[in-house]
Parts: sequence; structure tokens; C-alpha cells
Amino acid sequence: MSDKPRGYFKNVLVIDSETTGLCMGQENPVYNPKTGERHQTVSWGIIVADTETWKTLEKLYVENKWNNKSKQQREANPEFGKRAEEVHGLTYQHLEANGKTEQEAVVEIGNLIMKHFGPNHVRTLGHNVATFYVPFLRDLFELHDIPLDFGNRHVDTN
Repeated sequence: MSDKPRGYFKNVLVIDSETTGLCMGQENPVYNPKTGERHQTVSWGIIVADTETWKTLEKLYVENKWNNKSKQQREANPEFGKRAEEVHGLTYQHLEANGKTEQEAVVEIGNLIMKHFGPNHVRTLGHNVATFYVPFLRDLFELHDIPLDFGNRHVDTN
């Protein structure tokens, strides 16, 4: 028998992100199937922490360029993403000059997750983590045909 309590997990993925916006009033904040509106993350701040000591084991910060869908939405509607840019300050121009592609972000984030968690039962912590960060992270990986299993254990600071 294990000396750890049932449900124990050693590490937690602490996440924060900024996006081009969110689909209000939808179950999934990433996509509105009625209008076709789709948002993406433009930055990820990630820490892997030990759940016993809360010491940081590893951290990663990634800024993402806008993907083609976001660019198309901005072309069709010049206000797309503007409100979010006002909130977080990561402008389209800044991200084009300094950001990584989504593929590069998936590789960096995926390597960190695999190193500390493997592909299953990634435990997360964050503000609105289950209803905001996890859907955006899952969407990012699914767009590149990589399924992630977050399980049902989250620590939500909201």
C-alpha cells in the first residue's frame, strides 16, 4: 500500500494565459459554433510546482503569434482582439515581431508536460483553470492532433 493519501499527486501545472478574447456565453470560451468566432492564446505562463513544498521545479513563458484564423477574423473585423489587447498589452504587432508559432509553443509546452506528468492526468492550478485555461490549452494541442488528458483534478483559485 502507498503511504500517500488517495488522490495524491506530486506535481501541479500552474498556468496563466492571455488570449485574443473569449466567446462569452458559451460553454467553451474558445469557440462559438453559432458565429464561427474562435479565439487563441497569445501567451502562456507555466510553472511546475511540487505539491508538498510548493517549490518551483520548472517554469516557462511563451508568447504566440496570431494564427491564420485569428488573422482572418481581424481582417474581417478590425475590432477582433482589440479589447483583449487593451487588457493585456500584447499587441498583434508585438507578437508578430517577438512571438513563436503555435507549433513551437506546442513543442515547448508539450516537452515540459511530458517531462513532469506524461500524457495523462495533468493536474492544474490557476484562476478559472477548469473553465478557461484548460479549454484553451486543450484546444491548442488538439489543433495539432495531440490529445491531452487533464483528468478531473484541478485547483482553482477563483
